[in-house]
Amino acid sequence: MISEKVAALLERLFPEGAHAEVEAGVLSGGATVGGETVALAGVVDGTALGVNEVVRLSRALLEVLERQPKRPIVLLIDTRGQRMELRDELLGLNQYLAHLCRVLEMARQREHRLVAVVAGEALGGALIATGLMAQEVIALEEANPMVMPMAGIAAVTKCCTTMLEELSARNPVFTPGADAFYRMGGIDRLRPADPAAALAEALNEPVRLADHRAAQGEGRGGRTKARNVAERVVALP
Repeated sequence: MISEKVAALLERLFPEGAHAEVEAGVLSGGATVGGETVALAGVVDGTALGVNEVVRLSRALLEVLERQPKRPIVLLIDTRGQRMELRDELLGLNQYLAHLCRVLEMARQREHRLVAVVAGEALGGALIATGLMAQEVIALEEANPMVMPMAGIAAVTKCCTTMLEELSARNPVFTPGADAFYRMGGIDRLRPADPAAALAEALNEPVRLADHRAAQGEGRGGRTKARNVAERVVALP
């Protein structure tokens, strides 16, 4: 059953038509962009990614790789993060998320154009294992990506919220939200006026295996040292 929210999103992104099904928050299907067929997958309606959801999403992606070679894949992302429940942790949720990352990397290596559209919340490991694995990321007006809320960062780092808020004013690494991710290079297209046109343009870009985010973040002033440090590490004997 597709919610009104998801139906409206599909209409905005795919004016030429789309068909999808949602099972327990995991979406799969297909759409037409520029007269060409693309595969759809993702997590929607703010669903948390637990073991069951990761398996379902991985299976949907593997079916695309098997049955639709090199077909572009659009990932729709609206998730409140990885499921923080004892069952999922005991089953090794981190390894399931790693498996999902491997599936998406295999899609990239097999020349599937992979574009993520963040259309709501996108937290923590769930964002890393889905949207940030794409070759290009589009953040819509309602997108709200973050590693974790400021209160969570304070709890982990043992720093007071006031100090973190002061740091976030100078460094986007500490700042939740799409603007901070754009400055750091994690988002390629921010709040496009015409989401369907932006998606079509992104899908027309050539497949790119190299990670461009450090250079992009440096150019935007959000990550001024990451590219240089990475290149120095790679160059070590």
